[in-house]
Amino acid sequence: MGGARIAELTEQMDLSKGTVYQHLVTLRKHGYVMKEGDEYQLGLRFANLGAYARNRKPEYVKARELSQELADRTNLDASFVVEENGRGVYLRSEGGEMTDPHLHPQVGERLYLHSVAAGKAILAELPESRVDAVCEQWGLPALTENTITSREELDAKLERIRTRGYAFNRGENTTRVRAVAVSVVQSNGTVLGAASVGGPKYRLQGEWFEEQLPEQVRTIVESSRTNW
Repeated sequence: MGGARIAELTEQMDLSKGTVYQHLVTLRKHGYVMKEGDEYQLGLRFANLGAYARNRKPEYVKARELSQELADRTNLDASFVVEENGRGVYLRSEGGEMTDPHLHPQVGERLYLHSVAAGKAILAELPESRVDAVCEQWGLPALTENTITSREELDAKLERIRTRGYAFNRGENTTRVRAVAVSVVQSNGTVLGAASVGGPKYRLQGEWFEEQLPEQVRTIVESSRTNW
């Protein structure tokens, strides 16, 4: 939502106009929202909260270092995705020389786990009961004609990811992007997230995308695991 009037917020939140107004007055006083004309917008104070929440995560510093190394060595967009409330969240993102700025992942962007390489790499490490819960909560919505939409297909993909050690995204979140991802798991079994590299479909093709790039990413990620 870019901005909203009180009437719109009242309808969406199922609260009285007076209650919504009082909340907005308080939020505006503390800098969390601002008023432009008759619309209320999010204030920059939320940016500080987002940075605080992100920096509290112990994996953030390592995610930044790993993403930068992947971007430098592959020349592709590199990112680190974590799972939160059954969705994927970009914790860190670095651009490489072979990237398209219009397709570059944005830090804080949320996504369906089943539709991207990093999300599937994370799901492959989770217990089946947790995968069940994620699927029940969010379903398997089709974002492109390539998106996995059945649990049977998802389970087969996850089993293959466990066997080979990496996951692909072949235009499943947006048809223009392909990616490869490898999970990052601590020695105690804690799933921290997944590291991913990706870029425009026309650049990620053939044997390099199917075989050489996945092995390169897996080698880089595995060499970093001793530091997590």
